[in-house]
Amino acid sequence: MVEVQDMLRLDGSESVTPETDAEPWLATFMTQLG
Repeated sequence: MVEVQDMLRLDGSESVTPETDAEPWLATFMTQLG
């Protein structure tokens, strides 16, 4: 999970609204894991 946390951290530093912007790719990522 460290890699995912790093990606989220990078998204947060590049985005004004990290939570909102991260949701679509995070949902896709979780779907691929499942």
